[in-house]
Amino acid sequence: MRNSAKSWISAALFLFASVFSLGYVQPARAFTLIELLVIPPLELVTLQEAAVTITNTSGNAVQLVATAYNDRGFAFKQEGSEANPITVAPNTTFRFSVRAPATGNLSVHTVVELSAANAAVADVMGFDSNTGQVISLMPGRTTFPQAQLLPAVQLVASQSALVKVTNTSPNDASATINLYNAKGTLFKQLTTPLLAPNVTFTHRVMAPATGNLTFFATINWGDGSPPGVSDVMALGRSSGQVIAILPFVETGN
Repeated sequence: MRNSAKSWISAALFLFASVFSLGYVQPARAFTLIELLVIPPLELVTLQEAAVTITNTSGNAVQLVATAYNDRGFAFKQEGSEANPITVAPNTTFRFSVRAPATGNLSVHTVVELSAANAAVADVMGFDSNTGQVISLMPGRTTFPQAQLLPAVQLVASQSALVKVTNTSPNDASATINLYNAKGTLFKQLTTPLLAPNVTFTHRVMAPATGNLTFFATINWGDGSPPGVSDVMALGRSSGQVIAILPFVETGN
């Protein structure tokens, strides 16, 4: 497994080096690699599906090329190319699916080439083979500076969760909260008021009465070191008591 991991990482680095070299000698190419985003591997069992989502969180259109590798470093699927990259509009998500073959399992390692830095978030979501529901979410390294990623939470109908942001620095600070659904689509964005030191801002997210809601959140503190912490708390539908607390994952440059 260690050798397999090395092979796909080597393939990704070779891809990075190749594109950079070609971009250098051919500056007029349609696509220029600026940043590489690597999504952790996800193991799929026979005929299980997963979806890779890349969301443009910037204010400008972004070009990308996404490549999925197996454990041997073989690129079995690619969306876009250097000659014909995918263009994603601001606050828009590009999504593609992968599926394990009927003959056995498949380990998916995804690398996303981006034409701009600090412009996108990405993840791979695994689906239950029987129900089709999201059962795992592996985030890539978010590419806007100093972001915090809150793990995905699945809420049943009318269940709620609290997204909490706390300023732990000695200075006033604010943060932008981005909420994405299971398809990676941004469904709400809000900026906290200016928070005094040791003050917490709380936002409630509730699933509709008609069905479940799976969501994850990113917290953008802006440039510089994040002056605070964040977490998401799932509440019991009947009791309203906290049943799970998921802390943030530090990401970004």
